[in-house]
Amino acid sequence: MPWEQLQQSSIFGFTVVALIVVFGPLIAERARLPGLMGLLLGGALIGPNMFNVLPSFESLEAVGSPLLGFPCGLLRNRSMTADVRSWPSSRTQGRSPHSVARR
Repeated sequence: MPWEQLQQSSIFGFTVVALIVVFGPLIAERARLPGLMGLLLGGALIGPNMFNVLPSFESLEAVGSPLLGFPCGLLRNRSMTADVRSWPSSRTQGRSPHSVARR
């Protein structure tokens, strides 16, 4: 099987990414780096700018940008997020926690 055809195979791509996800953090932690650094370095190595193991997927790039941007927008504008402390818990059913504790 030629290399270009192997690169386009979804099974090959999934296998390479799975190996990076499993072994990247282990290798990084062995080098006394955070596990996330292993994932980032592994992704940089297999990407199109280094060894070009996996081809560039424009369709994934179109999906990835909004997936990264949406949580960043929520964190930036905290008025859009609800305050969890103001939610009544199912245990208190809308009563104050002090009245539940006295029961």
